[in-house]
Amino acid sequence: MEDAITTLTTLDYVGIIGGAMIGIAAFKTVVSGIEWFCQKFGIRFKWIEDKKADHELLERTVESINELKEIVVSDEEKFRHKDEILEKQMDEFRTKLKDLSIASSNILNKVNGLESSSELQKRAVVEMLHGVIDGQCDKYINELKGVPSYEVSWLSSRFELYKKMGGNHGLEHKVDYCLEKLPILPD
Repeated sequence: MEDAITTLTTLDYVGIIGGAMIGIAAFKTVVSGIEWFCQKFGIRFKWIEDKKADHELLERTVESINELKEIVVSDEEKFRHKDEILEKQMDEFRTKLKDLSIASSNILNKVNGLESSSELQKRAVVEMLHGVIDGQCDKYINELKGVPSYEVSWLSSRFELYKKMGGNHGLEHKVDYCLEKLPILPD
């Protein structure tokens, strides 16, 4: 056992490693030389052809991968740009929708105000008609003791308008009294 250990410690490791490297380089040189020779004279060996085919396939694959990477980077940039545009458009749409909502709310408030204003105006007209018709009936009953013939259609049409607008308030009895019980006065 001591002889084995002594042998291992006395070996020239640098020489062994150097020789292995020279052997590998020589083998590579011989293989390259054989490949060159075969290529020069058109001699084909299956292992050389397979090696070339594999090398060409590998080069095409690398080229395809590089082209794909460029396409992916380009597409990512396009999509990022389109996403930014879409986000801006969505923000503008949200803003317009919010403005539209506020405007429609304002319009609804104005319409509600107009409806109440219109209702108030209608009530005012009804009250005014009531006052005019009531005043004319009082004049026919108390002063003239009859209805002038030229005012019969006026009284009828005003009272019909008054009723269509929703008025009555007991005025119907007074108008009926004037038109049916009081005499029609000539012009």
